[in-house]
Amino acid sequence: MTKRRLVLPFVMVVAATFTSVGRAQDRMPAIPADKMTDAQKKAVAEAMPNGGELPRYLAAMVHSPDVMPHVKALGDYAVRGNTVFSARQKEFMILIALKHWGYMGPWSGHFQSAVKEGVDERTGKAIEQGQKPTTMAADEQLLYDYCTQLLKPQVVDLAVYKGVVEKFGEKRVTDAIALMGYYSINAMTFNATLH
Repeated sequence: MTKRRLVLPFVMVVAATFTSVGRAQDRMPAIPADKMTDAQKKAVAEAMPNGGELPRYLAAMVHSPDVMPHVKALGDYAVRGNTVFSARQKEFMILIALKHWGYMGPWSGHFQSAVKEGVDERTGKAIEQGQKPTTMAADEQLLYDYCTQLLKPQVVDLAVYKGVVEKFGEKRVTDAIALMGYYSINAMTFNATLH
């Protein structure tokens, strides 16, 4: 009898909490163009100079138009720019970041791109399942150790750091940090406002 009395109030508290918080996609809805401030309109125009729909994470960032162009600029360099990483290496690292954050919306597209660029399909599948791949190329092994340690426990072992610097050089290490940071902020935005 006592157990039944406890269950109902608990369910009511959970339901009330969910109702007051709302669904995640309602947390920060897109701002209609006619409701945007001049600063928001300017940020959108700069982010999408050829028009078109903003990516979902940038749509949430319109709420802070001073942040949005900086995040877009980081992506323009780290993902779409001419970094010293190959397309295969970039896509491999993107898979690591996506899985770490549980940001699986873009997973399929990046998985296909990674395989197309030369990442072994078994490697991508292992990352998706949260396992350390056994089919990585030598450079991927170094990047895997570096990126996974960077994301968790958020401290890179000195031996791993030295190995990455020796293989890739300090510029690539910085570019890897930028790429991880870019996908981390995208994932945090999605998880906080759009999930």
